[in-house]
Amino acid sequence: MTMFTSTKYETLKLFLDQIALAVFGIVTAVASSSSPVFQLIFGIIGIGLYFYILYATMWEIGAKDRIKVDAKREERKPEKPLLMGLVANVPNFILGLVGLLKLINNDTAQTIGSVAVSVSKLLQGYYLGVNKLMGIGEIPYTYLVTALIGVFMVVVGYSVGYKGVPFLIFKNKKQS
Repeated sequence: MTMFTSTKYETLKLFLDQIALAVFGIVTAVASSSSPVFQLIFGIIGIGLYFYILYATMWEIGAKDRIKVDAKREERKPEKPLLMGLVANVPNFILGLVGLLKLINNDTAQTIGSVAVSVSKLLQGYYLGVNKLMGIGEIPYTYLVTALIGVFMVVVGYSVGYKGVPFLIFKNKKQS
């Protein structure tokens, strides 16, 4: 339980970053809705920005944890990034699972599932343009898969930072 108390700010930050980028994605998707080319461009930029922010946040946490582990101030917790990613995406998973009700042949279940899918579209707004162009915006599984991709990016960013790999994997050459 101490891991959650020590990482609650970072986990909350991951979720708040998602909301901020969802607003960006929704605005750009609406603004570019008359042009599929611009919708695709802004959709890719929104998704890339979201992944970059996840990566950057977790890279920093992983690098700091490595310092703490090397200094023997903390034990290594290999499950930490996975748990952080899952906790930050709990609303996405809940909405994604409720959205699966849309597949049931019952009017009430389909209505509840449709509402969950609509809320998922808002919460994961950075995918809005691309999902619309690909025609997968109404498929409930989409929002579970995209949440899993977010968790994957959290784990990758943390692992790269923990291993001490330079932030963008490119080594800076020292100037003479």
